Amino acid sequence: MHSVIENHPLRLARLRFSGPDAPTGEVVIPTRYGGTPPLKILPLGGREVLLAEIDGNGGTGISQRLVALIGIDDARRLRVIGIENLELLDATTCESEASLRATISPAASGVLRLDVTFNRMRGECGFRWRGRPYRERWTEVLSWDGRATVSAAAPSRDFGPVRRAISTSRGRILALLASPVTDLRRLRLDRTGLYDLANLPRG
Repeated sequence: MHSVIENHPLRLARLRFSGPDAPTGEVVIPTRYGGTPPLKILPLGGREVLLAEIDGNGGTGISQRLVALIGIDDARRLRVIGIENLELLDATTCESEASLRATISPAASGVLRLDVTFNRMRGECGFRWRGRPYRERWTEVLSWDGRATVSAAAPSRDFGPVRRAISTSRGRILALLASPVTDLRRLRLDRTGLYDLANLPRG
């Protein structure tokens, strides 16, 4: 696999595969600052998938990193099979700050283990904050049968508000990826709720 970086007029990373039985086509990833996105290969469902870090929401006091899972399906098509939140920092106000961090690792059963921690705490002017510190932590799995996109547990009433919001957002993202997608510029991730996680929970 190799990548080609375009810096003008748009900052893009184009990921292509090479070698025996390599799929045709490329995955196009928009980048905020240019450069090659961090890449990692992990086993999933009896094959290998590529994890490429991508930019999420950004602005004053907010930074977000996502990861796109890229695989070759049973029809030998290159496609994005999932998008997950890796890191989110929210310091838009001095009253409270939030952080969400996730790690993805392979599990012995052929799935990927997703460990997530969310924290909201008092900020520098927390004396004005009417809410309370909040922490949510969970582990779930991502599986793939090689046909379409990854799958995970459906939203449940037992989930905390952050996990429930992520699960709902994931469902919307996977619906966008149901038909093979290789150009992430086509996806309106801002309509999935993925960029709204910093708003949870403030009370």
